[in-house]
Amino acid sequence: MRTRLLVVLLNALLTGGLVAGCAGSTPGASPGGGATASPGGSVSPSSSPTPPSTPPPSPGAAGEMTLTGTVEPGVEAGCMLMRSGDKLYLLVGGDRAVVKAGARVTVRGMPSPQLVSYCQQGEPFQVLEAHPA
Repeated sequence: MRTRLLVVLLNALLTGGLVAGCAGSTPGASPGGGATASPGGSVSPSSSPTPPSTPPPSPGAAGEMTLTGTVEPGVEAGCMLMRSGDKLYLLVGGDRAVVKAGARVTVRGMPSPQLVSYCQQGEPFQVLEAHPA
């Protein structure tokens, strides 16, 4: 009986040490970002991908543009594109109730060519404001 108690206590200490070792990590975060573990230990896929966002530039910033056109879906889920002249823009941000596939819209914002995206289409365009055209 004494040996069994010792095993239970030792097991509790080891388990507590492992849990304490994870205390510095962010709950639900995973290095790959593909799935999160729920408290019950099951793994669920993360929500559908969304285009990356960047903090909006200050109003009236240099390089700000206004585009009007029809929004097209990208080849990747959640990616919204707009053609302006001979250029294709990836719309990043904006109200998704307005910026949706098939909608004719006017967007105000600025090109963000340094932005990296999984969408793989168009030049990223940070949307500051969007309304139906």
